[in-house]
Amino acid sequence: MSDGLKEGFVKLLRANNIANNVLNFEDVQFVSEGRVSDDQIIREGDILICASSGSLEHVGKAALCMPDMEYTFGAFCKLIRPIGKLYPEYIAGYMRTDEYRNTISDLAQGSNINNLRNEHINDLMIPIPSDEQQGDFIDLQRQSDKSKFALQEAIKDLDALSKKIIAENLIPAGKE
Repeated sequence: MSDGLKEGFVKLLRANNIANNVLNFEDVQFVSEGRVSDDQIIREGDILICASSGSLEHVGKAALCMPDMEYTFGAFCKLIRPIGKLYPEYIAGYMRTDEYRNTISDLAQGSNINNLRNEHINDLMIPIPSDEQQGDFIDLQRQSDKSKFALQEAIKDLDALSKKIIAENLIPAGKE
């Protein structure tokens, strides 16, 4: 096994590993293989969801899992394994919408801990477009993500250039 994982253990993703609709692999925990069933191993196309948190804004955050991974998920998460007519990327994209966020906010409110129960997820009313429409939605989402990434990189480059120009044109104090 790679990544420093000792034989007999599986990497464990938790809610903190879901950020900005994608998985990050920082601060991954480990659990004994004997405590993880085959159904709890994350597969390509699964969607990992934060199901419990003291912060309502974290409940319902989700990320599409690609490709098959040697990971499982923690107790405060749930896993959706799509079957049927809806594409996993479409479902994950829907989970980025304001409509989804508003629904989750209404369902998950608790006195101290906000929870999504299985019936909340099972009862979600996700629009069912045609295969072609789902494909168009996924293509648009991918292009949007690429554009956002390119803009973020351009901002970083501009920030670095701005700092460089300022540093080159500053006159040290007392040398005027």
